[in-house]
Amino acid sequence: MSDFNIKFNHNSGIPLYRQLYEYLLKEIHNGNLKENEKLPSRRMLCNRLNVNKNTVEAAYQKLTAEGYIMSEPRSGFYVKTKLDNFDKDEDTLPDYTYNFSINGIDVMKIPNNIWGKLYKDTILENPNLFNHGENFGERILQKAIQKYLYDTRGINCYSNQIIIGAGMDYLILMTSLVMNKNTIYGIENPCMKRIYSTLNICDKKIRLINVTKDGFSTELLKNSNINVLFVMPSHQYPVGYKISLEQRHELINWANSGKNRYIIEFHYDSDFIYDKSISPIYSLDTNEKVIYIGDFVKTIGPSIKTSFVILPNPLLKKWKQRLNTYYSPVNLFEQWVLAEFIQKGFFTRHIKQMKDIYMKKKDYLISELKNCSFYNKMEIYNANGGTHFIAKFNTDIPEKQMERAARLQKVKIVPLSRNFITSSPLSDEKYFVFGFGGFENFEIREAVSLLEKAWGTL
Repeated sequence: MSDFNIKFNHNSGIPLYRQLYEYLLKEIHNGNLKENEKLPSRRMLCNRLNVNKNTVEAAYQKLTAEGYIMSEPRSGFYVKTKLDNFDKDEDTLPDYTYNFSINGIDVMKIPNNIWGKLYKDTILENPNLFNHGENFGERILQKAIQKYLYDTRGINCYSNQIIIGAGMDYLILMTSLVMNKNTIYGIENPCMKRIYSTLNICDKKIRLINVTKDGFSTELLKNSNINVLFVMPSHQYPVGYKISLEQRHELINWANSGKNRYIIEFHYDSDFIYDKSISPIYSLDTNEKVIYIGDFVKTIGPSIKTSFVILPNPLLKKWKQRLNTYYSPVNLFEQWVLAEFIQKGFFTRHIKQMKDIYMKKKDYLISELKNCSFYNKMEIYNANGGTHFIAKFNTDIPEKQMERAARLQKVKIVPLSRNFITSSPLSDEKYFVFGFGGFENFEIREAVSLLEKAWGTL
């Protein structure tokens, strides 16, 4: 596509980034932007459309978060139209106006001016960053992450226990290489399918633990032959439950009762908890049985591919022996800029601001739903953190029909069942996932109004 024929309406009240986002989305749906086609660089598009960088950045970030485009390091943005989360029987991509995406974030609040200045200063002041870096990640970033985790979560570790990687699933795969070959991994069902797929394509042995809206029973774990358990204790994806302090201690006891047992704790949504926070499992561990993994996808943006893992010393020793040729795949500039962003307090202030913004969005969405005629047919669960919650619908109308009715109103809302690997008692109920992170309030109001039209007769 050689040109973008978009005409901005400056009097509509709709932000320019949203107009650009909707234009690009329509071009993808219509096939004018094709699979794997490279989009113009952000600077080029700014000049071509005569808009500021924040407008283009926000539109690209929103499309990335929703899976329509993808960022290739040091290359640019490419169209990704073959989405796994659309129905197999659809011939074309549906033209959605609003998307209750579980991965949506408020891209307009990303402090682009700060990032730009940090990148500029880093390049000018550190010419050696064009050389090779540290094998396990830059020391400046390891120390920044170490201090941040200690100050905010009480996690006490040495900086050299932190390994920098490119993506949470990548680090899980690398960590699996230092485990015994016969290790059996435990994953909740439903789950983040990326994790399941990462282990499954590498022929790892996997056992699923069925969960309810309140989590899973540790008795299921005790009666299994699982060696390594993957959990998201603060706000599980996608159900959203929080593991209690009592159960966290039970998990520690389970790990301590076996020689080769470990817990992989992913800090998903840990920065956005709206009620009382609970200590991470890692900080409760006294026998080096917990592997702690984190990233910056939800806290900063999906284009920040940097992730980290804190390894217990026995596994760190194995890592150095077996993966002695490992070299952090994250470019040095991103590591240094991220370290500066954390060390200078920008990250803490950003988190505080976003937590307040997301909590208000959550409250606003719930207040809008309460005014709907179908509200008496729904029950909201796990709205105590993160950028999504789930809702159970007590109706005889099939889930598929509800989803299609929303689609006819150009609203995408995904049933919880999409995240199950196998069926379970929870999958027999009608749950939908309400993601609100990527919405402005006027968009929440309009999206809920369209759901009212779709589901008003439940």
